[in-house]
Amino acid sequence: MALGEQKGIFDVKPVYMARYPVTYRQYRAFSEANDGYHNKAWWKDLSYEEPGEQYRPIDNCPAERVSWYDAVAFSRWLSIRLGYKVNIPKE
Repeated sequence: MALGEQKGIFDVKPVYMARYPVTYRQYRAFSEANDGYHNKAWWKDLSYEEPGEQYRPIDNCPAERVSWYDAVAFSRWLSIRLGYKVNIPKE
């Protein structure tokens, strides 16, 4: 059931969202890591594809040409690295 379909008062778990987009450098850490982009474990139930080329290859620029599949694989990898669950926003 969508949130807009709920009536009355209900509890909502806290969520945290990054203040800034993932940078090219942060995403490159995933793509260059030995246990990163080419590790099939991150791609379970996803369509694997080679990463797109960055339009502006500048470390502090946002990561570009990242597919939804790439973002999910990145969040799985980052979750293990940080020790807590990281998801991409759904709504």
